[in-house]
Amino acid sequence: MSQENKNAKNSNVIQSIISKTQLPCDLLKGQFRLELRGNCELYACGCKKILEYSQENILLMAERFNLRILGENLTCASFHCRGIVIEGKIQEIGLESEK
Repeated sequence: MSQENKNAKNSNVIQSIISKTQLPCDLLKGQFRLELRGNCELYACGCKKILEYSQENILLMAERFNLRILGENLTCASFHCRGIVIEGKIQEIGLESEK
């Protein structure tokens, strides 16, 4: 089976799962996803690594951009499988182009 046929078959399987389960398409396609829970918890899926880390500033590398979180008493509660949970008083979130 050629690579194009494999990719088409995988795409069809993903579309079928999305329609049957009603899951968000970004979740199954591996795209970046950001969830903000109030101003005290942030979940980002699709992060490659932590570039900067302090209690006031966290910079994360995603696929096509960097995500900067500014605030007070910021901590990385967990970092696994390209997902990260940031806790603390989140005051600002910004996207930056990769340098």
